[in-house]
Amino acid sequence: MAICSNETTQDFRFIFRALQKGMKKLNLEEIDPDFLIAADADAIRNAFQDVFGEKKMVMCWAHMRRNVVKKIESMVKKSEQEDLVNDVESLQLAQDERIFIKASNLFVKKWSKKEPNFIQYFQNEWLTTHNAWYEGVGHFAPSTNNALEAINNVIKK
Repeated sequence: MAICSNETTQDFRFIFRALQKGMKKLNLEEIDPDFLIAADADAIRNAFQDVFGEKKMVMCWAHMRRNVVKKIESMVKKSEQEDLVNDVESLQLAQDERIFIKASNLFVKKWSKKEPNFIQYFQNEWLTTHNAWYEGVGHFAPSTNNALEAINNVIKK
């Protein structure tokens, strides 16, 4: 665990490299994670890739959902909000990339006429830029980083 007062790429890079150095000093195998589960913070993602190379970046489902719900509440007609949230939650349950892509295409087709502005946002942000937020992205891995976030909140207080 590491504590830092800032959350810049440089800070996270230092932490990841310190982890690697610590493992070497203990004569243990270097850490070589398969993926990172994080919020959409570029600083931690960039530092992770700098230190560990090109790896899968899994978007924390809780953070993704929170961001999408806020957008839905601000962009979508009240009468459509619950159904739209339910459909996003259904997408998240996709067990592999093939299913996710097919389900995403159906989702876009269903909602693009009703809520075109939201769909444009959703496609850009959650189907292109940060598209690794469904269950099948990281088999046998948690879909959220809530446990770490809880510890982080206690430390910040």
